Amino acid sequence: MCKVDNYEDIINCEIIAGLNRLGDQYERGTAFLPQLIAGAECAGALLDYIKDSFISGSHDNGKIMLLATVKGDVHDIGKNIVKAVLSNYGYCIRDLGKDVPVDSIIAAIKEYNPEIVGLSALMTTTLDSMRETVDSIKHCRPDIVVMVGGAVVTQQFADEIGADLYSIDANDAVRKLETYYKNRN
Repeated sequence: MCKVDNYEDIINCEIIAGLNRLGDQYERGTAFLPQLIAGAECAGALLDYIKDSFISGSHDNGKIMLLATVKGDVHDIGKNIVKAVLSNYGYCIRDLGKDVPVDSIIAAIKEYNPEIVGLSALMTTTLDSMRETVDSIKHCRPDIVVMVGGAVVTQQFADEIGADLYSIDANDAVRKLETYYKNRN
């Protein structure tokens, strides 16, 4: 149990922890799909409230980041948590949503000219879509930083598909991006 002193603690200790407990219950068969959907919707509403109420847009670090859940995957709560946390660290997030085709991501890269693209996948059936998306991004813009994550994504898979960074959760995404930019300078 962690002490809750600020909105980041609420995100990490309450929202994420609650979603993890719900996920464990689902795996044990004590919670079902309707509860998962309700939990994700509730968490999304809480994250929107926290963002609107507590996260100021004044911490702009000048870095534009696209976020998307890859084609075929309709789960976006993890991506939304990453969005809320990275917004607090000054990233200008362009959220493309869930079930996003490769062509839409490439079009958004051309439109927004981001430094980073974050891709999420929760289902093993969408890992091929993530692989295809990373390949297309790197073909279009080899210089762009591609970060991948999601429940079924591992460091090994990230390395196999040519992603620059792998993140296990929102806090890890912050650490990895900070380290990446620190080492780059």
